[in-house]
Amino acid sequence: MDNPLITVIVTAYCVESYLPRCIRSIQCQTYRNLEVIIVDDGSPDRCGEIADIYSREDDRIRVIHKENGGLADARNVALGEASGEYITFVDSDDFVNNDYVSTLYDILQESDSQISVTTLNPVNESDYTIKDTSRKNNVKIYSSDDAIISLFYQKGFDTSACGKLYAKSLFAEGIRFPKGYVYEDMATIYKLMIRCTRIAYLDYRSYNYLYRSGSIERSPFSKVKFDSCNQIVLQLEHYMSSTSSCIRNAVMCRIESLVFHVVLDIPMKEHFYTEQLYGIIKKYRRNVIIDHRARRKTRIACLLSYLGIGLLKGIFSLRGAL
Repeated sequence: MDNPLITVIVTAYCVESYLPRCIRSIQCQTYRNLEVIIVDDGSPDRCGEIADIYSREDDRIRVIHKENGGLADARNVALGEASGEYITFVDSDDFVNNDYVSTLYDILQESDSQISVTTLNPVNESDYTIKDTSRKNNVKIYSSDDAIISLFYQKGFDTSACGKLYAKSLFAEGIRFPKGYVYEDMATIYKLMIRCTRIAYLDYRSYNYLYRSGSIERSPFSKVKFDSCNQIVLQLEHYMSSTSSCIRNAVMCRIESLVFHVVLDIPMKEHFYTEQLYGIIKKYRRNVIIDHRARRKTRIACLLSYLGIGLLKGIFSLRGAL
């Protein structure tokens, strides 16, 4: 089928300063056959109003207004309404190059893959300078297992739902983002990859990811983060019990990376949360230390954890590095 319909899902909550740029970058796509679903997740600012203005100007844009339920819930609502043969997600504070969709679609079709992946280009809130985005032709085709291993070792792939194009059929049989989680992408993307025969990756920075102080990822420690981390670890441990040793090693590395990311944000006085997560670190740290494929920073953190988590916090912060 030539130029099939592709659905772009955008969820909006308290991002009125960024949403117009995001929408305009999608409107400017060289791939024109788009359905753009913007979910106003009960935003108290002007996000819903802004989305409605753009929808009146562009009949490809549809707006869903709903009560606040979080990022995962908003994406799931949009997935239930999506008509496209393919799906991509763009966070409302990010923006994409004008060939973002066409590039992802071309490499997916040329490789007969079910997911195509581009590289995230980080930009700062105070400096929107775009890094080198010159097109590279080094498309790499992964099997499902190899892609999952790269995903969990954090090499090439990122667990973000964004920067990827998915065959809509992958979301069949109830695969959705877990409502109420932080780090919901980590709990979901590998499940989609399991269903693939091929996954195409292109080292091309066509998705511009904004680092901003008000994002969920950079927000202070909370019980929601602790609970989400625990639930995702349990889910990944269940997955490890039924997969190959190579994938198990990669999953253990990603578990440690996630737990360090959370535990190093916990205030020193919150001993209960720290000890609970430190127990997970102790469970897998030896495996990660001897795994030469594991990320160097994660291996170092595991090694330093033998000194105790309090001393580890005092030595250095791994926030943003793991």
